[in-house]
Amino acid sequence: MKYNIIFKIGFLLLFLFLSVNFVSAEGNFSSLQNDINNSGSELILDKNYTYNPSEDT
Repeated sequence: MKYNIIFKIGFLLLFLFLSVNFVSAEGNFSSLQNDINNSGSELILDKNYTYNPSEDT
């Protein structure tokens, strides 16, 4: 019973994490902000980042 609840919570967290990653499109300012937040001490800019009003809030 306890393992079933832990498994469901883990699966839900994994699903939410992947959902957030799929929402941000590559090459826009939201993607750049995610890259900055997830970078360590170094960030390599390898895309031509553009502002998209419908995706960047």
